[in-house]
Amino acid sequence: MTRHPFAPSAQPLWDGIPTDTQQDILDNVWCGHCRTGQRIEDFTGVPDHGGLRLQGFCAVCGHVVVRLIEPPYAPPPDVIPIRRPAATVSALKPKRLRAAKRNKLALTVGQVDLIIKRTMIDEALLALLHHSSVTDDVVTVRGTSAQWEEIAGYVAAEANHTKDKKLRKQLDAISDVIDASLRSAEP
Repeated sequence: MTRHPFAPSAQPLWDGIPTDTQQDILDNVWCGHCRTGQRIEDFTGVPDHGGLRLQGFCAVCGHVVVRLIEPPYAPPPDVIPIRRPAATVSALKPKRLRAAKRNKLALTVGQVDLIIKRTMIDEALLALLHHSSVTDDVVTVRGTSAQWEEIAGYVAAEANHTKDKKLRKQLDAISDVIDASLRSAEP
């Protein structure tokens, strides 16, 4: 476990936490890649809205992890509850939200590796790619149209900024596959 210097205003917040609690916090930081609490390594601390944010890497897989520690002395927010008469509340029926339609996208393993290694894709979309099924070098990923558009944006951004013509051609091919999938998914 390597600890880097904390921001000057974050150090007193960390020092105010008992040592055994500090150890518990460091041993239990959520890793989105491992999908469980893991130990944080190579970390630092910065102030965050009156609390303390630890930033570092998962001890198991090496992905970036963040832990927000809210101070026990933080004042509660000034919230005034809205009250309705009992008759009005009982007359209201809860609305069911419609789940977003999930579509399938088929990419090759090489194309998915290229997206993961060469784009600055965010953690949620990375998890979507990691939790896909692979059959005969074809990766079938299920997601919403909004997720595909976001992935297409990351791929297009990398294609626009690279100077490697071969890489640009591969990224453009991925964009074409995603665009075709989006067009076929439209009603």
